[in-house]
Amino acid sequence: MKSKRVDKARALINSAIRINDEAIMIFSKSSNPMNIADMVWEAYSKLEHAIILLKLDLGVEFSQRQESLEDPSDVGGLLVKASDNLVNALNKMDSDLHEVLMNSRSARDALKLALFQIEKGNL
Repeated sequence: MKSKRVDKARALINSAIRINDEAIMIFSKSSNPMNIADMVWEAYSKLEHAIILLKLDLGVEFSQRQESLEDPSDVGGLLVKASDNLVNALNKMDSDLHEVLMNSRSARDALKLALFQIEKGNL
């Protein structure tokens, strides 16, 4: 039986996916990427909360695998990478919480870098 923490993390990841996918859609149509900054922040915040819940449920800290992001200035690519990792995390939710945590962290890192690029104005 999964804990309430895992159930809450699942709900938060689902919400982050929905928000991030909406941001991708808006970003692909918008001439002003600043329109998605609040959405990306909200997805990032929900994902951070989910990561904390997963870490608490696992009770063990382990290092994050280092990934290189192909083009850190490609905000659209970073949002898609985050979305892919979030979907992968959700698909593993019932089988491998360590993998869920790793995918969630990768998604968080992509969102964090996207936010940095948006705030910096490098679009």
